[in-house]
Formats: sequence, C-alpha cells, structure tokens
Amino acid sequence: TTAPTNASVNGTATPNGLPTVYYAEYGLDKNYGFRSASVLLGAQDAASHAVAIKLAGLAPGTPFHYRVVASNSAGTAYGADQTFRTGPSLVAGIAVATIRTIPPRAIIPIFTSMSGSAYLTATPVHPRVKYGHGKRVHCRVRHASKNLAPHNGGLVVSALVGGCSYHLKLTMASDGQTASDTAFLRVFRVHKPKRHR
Repeated sequence: TTAPTNASVNGTATPNGLPTVYYAEYGLDKNYGFRSASVLLGAQDAASHAVAIKLAGLAPGTPFHYRVVASNSAGTAYGADQTFRTGPSLVAGIAVATIRTIPPRAIIPIFTSMSGSAYLTATPVHPRVKYGHGKRVHCRVRHASKNLAPHNGGLVVSALVGGCSYHLKLTMASDGQTASDTAFLRVFRVHKPKRHR
C-alpha cells in the first residue's frame, strides 16, 4: 500500500532455524541507496514467513524500486527487485502571493486536485505587537475549515488582527490520508480613512 509520503512493502523471510533480521533496500533505481531499519523475525523455524516493512519520508508521486533482505549468521538473502509509486501530494501549496487580506479577514486560495476536508490554522508569530505611541494589541488565534471541491477552492480565516504576523498551517485529509503545508502571512494594520473638510 502507498500514500503520498509513505509505503508498506511486502516480502518473505526464511530463518532456517536461526535468529533472523529483515529489512528493505529502496531508492529511485536498482542501486537503491536507502534501507529501512532492521526488524527481528519472531520465528526461528524452517518455514517462509510473510513480512511487511513500512517506509516513510518518501517524495509524493514518485516511482521507487525496493527489495526485501533477510540476514542471519548463515548469510544474507536478497529478494527480487520490485517497484511501487507513491500517491500524489494532497497539498499542492498555499499561494502566499495571491492571499487577499481584507482585515479582519484573510482569503486563502487552496490549489489541489484532491477532494476531502481541509483545515487551516492561523497561529500568531508573537502574542502581542506594539503600535505607535506604545499601544499594544493582542494577536488572536483563529481557524477555518471546509470541504474542498475536486477543483480549486479557498478558505477564509476571520477575526485576524491588523499588524499581526501569522503562521498558517493547512492540513488536508482524503481517503484516510493526511498531508500538511505551511506558509507565512503578514496581515497589515488598516488605518481609518482620513476625513476631508
């Protein structure tokens, strides 16, 4: 099974009566270059046992090669080369340049080809900011969520404070998979228009 950044690969290990460890070698080609942590097989008989190995930290939408390896004091056995492809990234990114700030709201465009639930959290960089003449204001924390359509959608974060800086974290969930993306947003203070006499 695969997800955008992780996968579970399967193979077999035969201990032949000896303590045996197994792991997976994986990479972008048959040279592999990466290996998972070794796992001690729970049996020491002569039978072949199915094993599953979880791989994490993978690039989304990428084909990988892998093979399962079993090793004990009698030697090392290498499985056949296999391939898998990770799933597409759920989060294509937050386009900071196109964020529209109309304090106290910020309209956040979300670009994704996936449908599912989206949750956007705004966290102040500093709990307070200082305006002119020593005046301080409290930066508030707000969040918004909505179900995204299969095409481009947007989220609105409300009750933001002008002059505050916010970290944004977008988390999406689809078909049991989750992914997150972060961005930085500066919300500027809006001055009252001057009255003309």
